[in-house]
Amino acid sequence: MIFSIPLMIINLILAFLWLSAYQWLSQKDLSSVFGGKKGRRKYEVNGGGKEEAEEEEGGVPSTMAKSKSSAQAVKEVIASEYAKLGRWRTEEVTVGICFAVLVALWFLRNPRMFPGWLELFPYEVLEHLY
Repeated sequence: MIFSIPLMIINLILAFLWLSAYQWLSQKDLSSVFGGKKGRRKYEVNGGGKEEAEEEEGGVPSTMAKSKSSAQAVKEVIASEYAKLGRWRTEEVTVGICFAVLVALWFLRNPRMFPGWLELFPYEVLEHLY
């Protein structure tokens, strides 16, 4: 296992350089993705409670009434973004099915409550898995 540490470090450095170059070349502001100030709300404290003072660019849409509870506002944003997604494409369904089958195979390999699919193969063939 220790032999893979140098390769891991090299891949980490290459991934960092690749992502840095991509961000620099595309000139996109990714501060909201990485926890920057864009998209965060500013609050003022009045009488011990938090009240919304203003919203920065990228926050909750300003079309929502400020009298609504924050939970209701979040539900509306999630519902509107979900509606924008549209129908599932064939590729997405295929990946979902493959993932579900993979998880089922992992859990049913050797469940110890009943014989798993691993017992269908002779011990000599899969000796390295036991």
